[in-house]
Amino acid sequence: MRVLNLIWKFSTGGIGKCFLTYATLSSADNNICVTSACIDPQNCNYDRNNLKQINARIISIKNKKDFSWIRKTKALIDEIKPDIIFCHGFNGPIIVQIIKWFYNIKIPMICSYHGLYHAPTPQKRFIAPIFNRTQIWLYKHYANRIILVENFSKKYLLKNGISIEKLFVCHNGIPDITTTINNITLPQEEISIGLASRLDSVKGIEYLLQAIPLVKAKTKNPFREFLLLNISNIRK
Repeated sequence: MRVLNLIWKFSTGGIGKCFLTYATLSSADNNICVTSACIDPQNCNYDRNNLKQINARIISIKNKKDFSWIRKTKALIDEIKPDIIFCHGFNGPIIVQIIKWFYNIKIPMICSYHGLYHAPTPQKRFIAPIFNRTQIWLYKHYANRIILVENFSKKYLLKNGISIEKLFVCHNGIPDITTTINNITLPQEEISIGLASRLDSVKGIEYLLQAIPLVKAKTKNPFREFLLLNISNIRK
């Protein structure tokens, strides 16, 4: 089976890590041949080293207004002749379906779903409901399967009318880690705050930092020190 593992603009978050994980499917099953490709706007500033490490095919475009990715992705499809197109993220099903409509391609589409789209800036807030409604519509009518990373998303998609036969939950995983750190017991009388996240403005960490002194001013309970973990470089 030949699989085109496709993503629009690489990211260091969960969507990007999912793309990287499925790029290695061939090592788990010799009957699967995976070609990974990234539609890569050159005006975007992000780390492309992970793409190089998996030998991803780069579909280079000037910016998001450069629609040459349609022709270039079609050329890649003609070259590798995939049996399945596996796409990721909010843009994934949109770009795949545009190509399929434009060239009348009948290749099945599988999507990975990671939850609702949340606008990274106030200026983009108006597009969030458009993205989310479009995803649901594409899942209903055009996706053959949807890979979910947790059960909450499965419940959400079922509530929005997606057939249960299309949904498959595959939890994210990391290798077992042996550590000598003792278990931490958090006293119930203290307020403890912990955060595991990459350092990215889209995660809204600044709002948490702004809220802490406001909460402290309204309670007499002691606070345990605030712990921030940056896990952006952890890969499976």
